[in-house]
Amino acid sequence: MELIKATSYSNLAAFLAKVNSNPAKKCGYIGEDLNQIEEVLVEDFKLDEIIIAVEGDQIVGMVAFDYEDEEAEVWGPVVTSENPNQTANKLWSHHPFTKQNWNLHFFYHVNNVEMRTFTENLNASILGYHTVLQCNQLGSTGKTNYEEIDLNNKKMIGSFKTLHDTLFPDTYYPAKTILERLTDEHRLLIRTNDVNDVIGYAYLEGSKQFKEGSVEFIGVDSDYRKQGVGKQLLQQSMTLLMQEMEIPSLYLTVNDENIGAIRLYESVGFRQVNNFVHYELG
Repeated sequence: MELIKATSYSNLAAFLAKVNSNPAKKCGYIGEDLNQIEEVLVEDFKLDEIIIAVEGDQIVGMVAFDYEDEEAEVWGPVVTSENPNQTANKLWSHHPFTKQNWNLHFFYHVNNVEMRTFTENLNASILGYHTVLQCNQLGSTGKTNYEEIDLNNKKMIGSFKTLHDTLFPDTYYPAKTILERLTDEHRLLIRTNDVNDVIGYAYLEGSKQFKEGSVEFIGVDSDYRKQGVGKQLLQQSMTLLMQEMEIPSLYLTVNDENIGAIRLYESVGFRQVNNFVHYELG
């Protein structure tokens, strides 16, 4: 077995798409669609920052880091060799980014015992368990006219930042990052009160090219809960993604302990499809 820097996005995408179809090997939210995986690799990773393990002309392992400032999501180790723990350890010790003083996040399918054991041996801590839900059919949408964030309204921006960072203090996308990511396919729907403060919001991402979409965040101020705000934002997000962007299947992720949110999503047609465990090291 040889450890080298990756040389081909397409070969790496094919490897990841095949491996991630098996829950016992699934790492993170990489997905299973070859074209989408390749698009993300090209956009977010440099080939010479991806370390792969090869046997002959076959990839049998990889590790990479999607990093910003001192935070990073670890892609992998994704391993198919006969001795997965040995390969994972070699990949880890070989990659220079493991020497950085970063806060690292790992996401594994709950059935991926091999890499969960590897990560626990690094003394990583479990931050939580996440349920992934999927919806393939748009049901009743209720009120479909929606309001989006006004980037020129400082009061609105400020209240959104405060709400999001209060509800999700340790999340992968803080409010600042969400605002920077907004495009025609990355949208932020909001509900405001009489004084134009954001009291609820939904951040969604879609891809018309790959026909995939997800509701990344839904948040409602505690003073406005149990008034249908969250359900309305969810239905509006689904309408925008499935009708306007013509995306046939939607995904969202929720903490396993948030039973109320899971019931809300299931009430509008989502069903549970995957369960992940989130580790943190650093």
